[in-house]
Amino acid sequence: CTGSFVCAVTAGLAVLQSGGNPLAHPVFWALLLCMAGDYLIEQQMVAGGLAFAAGHMVLTVWALGQAPFHWVSLLIWATALAALTAYLYGCRRQMGGMALPLLLYGAILTADLAVAAVLPFTAGGAFWTLAAGLLSFVLSDAILGRNVFGEAKPWRSKLLMALYYL
Repeated sequence: CTGSFVCAVTAGLAVLQSGGNPLAHPVFWALLLCMAGDYLIEQQMVAGGLAFAAGHMVLTVWALGQAPFHWVSLLIWATALAALTAYLYGCRRQMGGMALPLLLYGAILTADLAVAAVLPFTAGGAFWTLAAGLLSFVLSDAILGRNVFGEAKPWRSKLLMALYYL
């Protein structure tokens, strides 16, 4: 939980420094939900996945409020979800009954990425870090899925953690 804890605390301090209340800021709540997901995923995968999904839904709704919706997000979402699905397709048998919930999680995660990816162009350059962070998150979760439901490889685990901390 260290990486997500640092993110949540940093966001909370930034909101406080700007005169706001972290408990009233959706990004703070999204990061707290992701921190809970980091903890829960080790205890029970479904509970962790639900916490992450909730965090990403909160972050997506917040991001949608930062600039008018742009149709390019739909193109990015479809492309990212198709790529994620293709990457994990070989693991579908090992996923068993979890395949559909994992596809739904992937749809939520890639929707968050798709909305964030256009923000640097529609709402300003300050959103590059959000877009890069969400790309890192999607890639690390894809690698995690391949390691859990496919053949785990040490190089993948190292790349996963590098992306997670990024």
